[in-house]
Amino acid sequence: MVRTINNNENFYFIIMYDELKIGLVNIKDIDWDRKCGEVGIYIYEDTYLNSLLPYVVALKGLELDFKEYNLQYVYAHILKTNKRAIRFNKSFGFELESDQEDVEN
Repeated sequence: MVRTINNNENFYFIIMYDELKIGLVNIKDIDWDRKCGEVGIYIYEDTYLNSLLPYVVALKGLELDFKEYNLQYVYAHILKTNKRAIRFNKSFGFELESDQEDVEN
């Protein structure tokens, strides 16, 4: 069986800026019946990580998820020790699920 990361349930996009590959944004494990999926963003260059670029990329990704893919909600799995990612996701309105306070992803 041949598997690809880009298929009907998973979409990955390389983030390009100034002709450089600086990260990745994705929507994966899409459940088309429930109209939901898991989102993620990874920027590996600190120069860009500490800028507005991650916010612009995340906004465009969410726009794609809701307008093009017609999803109704998205979620993210974040390590509870990754305070920066938690703050970032909260700035977009993400909330910690009530039964997840002690869960280690």
